[in-house]
Amino acid sequence: MLANRQLDEICGFTESDQSTDPDALASAWHCLQQGLVNGFTALDHQDIQTLLGPTQSSPMTNSGARVLGTAYELAPASAAQNNSLLCTGSQGVDLSIEWGQPTNVLGALMAAADYADRPRMATSIRCLAVGDLLSAISKAYEIQITLDEEGWCSPAQSLGLGACALAAHLLGYSFFQIRNCLEACLSNFDSKGGLSSETATPRLVGKLNEYALQCVLAVQTESDGGNTLTMPTKETRYLGNKISRYGAKDSAAQDQLRSRLYKAMLNHVSPVVCTQMKEGFANLERLKAKRVHDFMASLVSSLS
Repeated sequence: MLANRQLDEICGFTESDQSTDPDALASAWHCLQQGLVNGFTALDHQDIQTLLGPTQSSPMTNSGARVLGTAYELAPASAAQNNSLLCTGSQGVDLSIEWGQPTNVLGALMAAADYADRPRMATSIRCLAVGDLLSAISKAYEIQITLDEEGWCSPAQSLGLGACALAAHLLGYSFFQIRNCLEACLSNFDSKGGLSSETATPRLVGKLNEYALQCVLAVQTESDGGNTLTMPTKETRYLGNKISRYGAKDSAAQDQLRSRLYKAMLNHVSPVVCTQMKEGFANLERLKAKRVHDFMASLVSSLS
């Protein structure tokens, strides 16, 4: 079990204003594109298709979050599970995959960002940008890997905590509220059947992303209550750059990935939108300023 100091350290890193390393953001963008390639490829598999969309307990809603490459809008936690299945399940939902992949946290973060940004159009609250999503991906991965490498948590718990912390941050939670989310995630983890498996599969990773966002939304209405918590010391283990090991370092590799994404999207998104995406995605600096709402809207099905 993580000590209070370790939970505080995670919250402090999550809330820190430190600028994320440029290489880390570029790597997060590379990993997000890889997840999108996986997702649009997975949409062509029957075993994935049967697991997507509304259910009796999670019907369609116009106030939730989008599901990649489809016309579905679901409750945020269900959207997180659907998007995670897509981003990790291009080879099948029950095949073993590797723990510690940046794509493993995409489902919860994409759903949280979309859900958080959509109502902000009518308010004075700053809209989320793609750069905020990339920073969240980088930080969630940093937490996931650090907890695992330090041996403080199982790989499944590490994934859940990283996704939970940064989903809460995207939703605008305070330090204290993020801490509550992490405690809820840990305290209820063992009671959720099947989350503690030693073998990662897209189905399990999808459940972990769903669970992480459920924990976040469960404390959505809680206030700080005047609590003060100890901020982490400068000797933090979280540097914000571990994701850089996954980035494509040369333009040829980046062009190849964009071409793969373009081809994967063509069966689900109109050619005009695909071409706009391919051109727009080539300029990371401009893309980082793009609104998350508009970015997510470009990734849903535009075919009748």
